[in-house]
Amino acid sequence: TSVRTQFLEILFELVCQQQHRSIGYMVESADIVPIPIPGLIALYIDVERTGTHNQFYDKFGPRYHIARIMRKLHVRPGHREMLVAQTGTPRYHHFLNLVINDSVYMLDESLSLLNKIHHHEELRATGEYAALSADDRQQRENVYEDYKKRVVSWMDLGSETTHMVNYLSSLTTNSFVTEDMVARVAEMLNFLLKFLASNNTAL
Repeated sequence: TSVRTQFLEILFELVCQQQHRSIGYMVESADIVPIPIPGLIALYIDVERTGTHNQFYDKFGPRYHIARIMRKLHVRPGHREMLVAQTGTPRYHHFLNLVINDSVYMLDESLSLLNKIHHHEELRATGEYAALSADDRQQRENVYEDYKKRVVSWMDLGSETTHMVNYLSSLTTNSFVTEDMVARVAEMLNFLLKFLASNNTAL
């Protein structure tokens, strides 16, 4: 998997970074360089277990790159057909479940961090915050800055993943209307609606 993820980083640079547009155009053309969409889907699944002690978080970097690459490729003839051809396969079904899991987790992390940031900013305006020692205030400010950095990362990841859900559900509709997948999508939407409607959410 490590070799494949290294190749993925090269592919990401070629396809998604503007400084490589001439090479990227060739890569995006399925007739010139036929990048197998099934290979990207397989890697998205395989990085679920990287074999490291930090594997839960390690998977999100490669998955972000895969999502960005697929965003570019799915609109191209040839690549789009490869993607649609995956509909109904067990591997594609597994892939969709992981994409939805990631969407829920990333959005949950983003919303939770935004909530913490909001509470910290409210606390700043109170006498309680002013009464804290300089060391305590500095510690809280450090945590606050960490929250802001993390929320940007999670929102970038979450936005890319939910965008992927959007076009996958449009291109491969049949895979989203199976009984179990309808339940998964409903679960995801219910989770987010409950969070947003919660009395503990002050966004």
